[in-house]
Amino acid sequence: MLSQDWKISLEVVKNVLVLSCSSMCYCGCFIPLRTYLCILPEIGNISSVLFSLLYAVSAGSALMNGLFLPKIPYKLVLAPAYAMAALLIFSISFYQYSIIIPACILLGLSQGLLWGAPDTYIIEAANRYVRGSPKSKDCCIQRFLCIYYAFTYTGWALGFLLEFGLGGESGKNYTQYPLVMVNSEKRGCHYTSASSFSLATFLVSRKSDYLAPLGWHVLPLCLAWIASAIALILLFLDQSDFFPSNAYNTATRWRFYSIMQTFRYKCIFRKVMLFFYTGFSEAFLMADVVEAYIACTTSISITGYVLFSYSLVSALFSIFLMLTVTHLSKATFIWLGLSCHIGGLLVLRIWNPTDEDLAIFYVITITWSVGQTIWQILGQKILYETLQERWQFSFTIYHSVRALGMSIGFLIKPFGFMEYKIYSTCAILVISFLLFVFHELGSKRETSDNTIRFIEVIDERH
Repeated sequence: MLSQDWKISLEVVKNVLVLSCSSMCYCGCFIPLRTYLCILPEIGNISSVLFSLLYAVSAGSALMNGLFLPKIPYKLVLAPAYAMAALLIFSISFYQYSIIIPACILLGLSQGLLWGAPDTYIIEAANRYVRGSPKSKDCCIQRFLCIYYAFTYTGWALGFLLEFGLGGESGKNYTQYPLVMVNSEKRGCHYTSASSFSLATFLVSRKSDYLAPLGWHVLPLCLAWIASAIALILLFLDQSDFFPSNAYNTATRWRFYSIMQTFRYKCIFRKVMLFFYTGFSEAFLMADVVEAYIACTTSISITGYVLFSYSLVSALFSIFLMLTVTHLSKATFIWLGLSCHIGGLLVLRIWNPTDEDLAIFYVITITWSVGQTIWQILGQKILYETLQERWQFSFTIYHSVRALGMSIGFLIKPFGFMEYKIYSTCAILVISFLLFVFHELGSKRETSDNTIRFIEVIDERH
């Protein structure tokens, strides 16, 4: 017979794995499809605007997570969000704007809640799993987050492999030729797709003149991903009252006031640009870089293999973080993330891609994935450690600002040259990093001053 503590530990681990597997299934469907639509000829720019709308709604919906989530069971948050993704997939099959715009809004409303629920569930699971010192609890939270993101990025990898790398697309043959056909001198930082995009035409059109060339295997595969995610949540995830701290029913007005107060804290305000950058850089890579450097040079199947390597390295590096984060300093990882992204942006600025540079595609995406994984996982860990007494509100701000960054990243995709977008991304990265460094230096100085005062008080007493 297992002891009560062992039973609780096994239940917690089981719930974390179920939550991680459901995220893997959802991302295996949605993330590759999002990238695929954003780089398709003629409808790629329209799709990026639609995803910008989706993430703008998600930014507002993420605030609702902080206001209403304690009153809503987890299953009523996660399962409908996955169902809205299935609705979006059906609307993409027809690509009628009268259908796809409401579907984007509905998915955005549910996706904001979807982002906050796993964080809350994981942190509460760590509190139940570890009843020792705060340091042990922080390590447990870090491990659970790494496990969650390892499964999530595994879903990315499987999705890119199955939806991009395998199977033949209907309509035009995009398996043998570059998906986006441009002149060689217009590739890379000189690439622009604004000439094929008209916002006025998009607003007055009721249906696209170009049918999305989804492969015959993509639609049933996406629906199978979504069905698996919903089944995992409904059948195996415990009820929300499994954790007693979710039973409280706090006034919504007070929670909104607390979120605004949390945003005004220096430790949060100085990290806002970093939250924004994590979302903006993801949209920049998946929409702009993939189109301007990879899809206009190689076939769609090769593009799938490149993005598969990006996702696989992110999953493996999440496991690496889980094993080494307690042995290496945070500054080491932060500098590594900065070096990866700065180096990637420099290569994007000076390199003009050709079909013979296949190895460089893998190098850029792999190094970018390392930096992106660091910003995302370690950023959430630092955020929790900064305000442990208000972590629910600080995570709400994190998801809202990150969704806003993704919205702007997808919105600017149809406009301007790639060169200007590289400069903009680099500027946001430098500003966010400097603000983060200033905050860390200020925190160390404050800690040192408090230690000196404490020693002086002890000396005076003796």
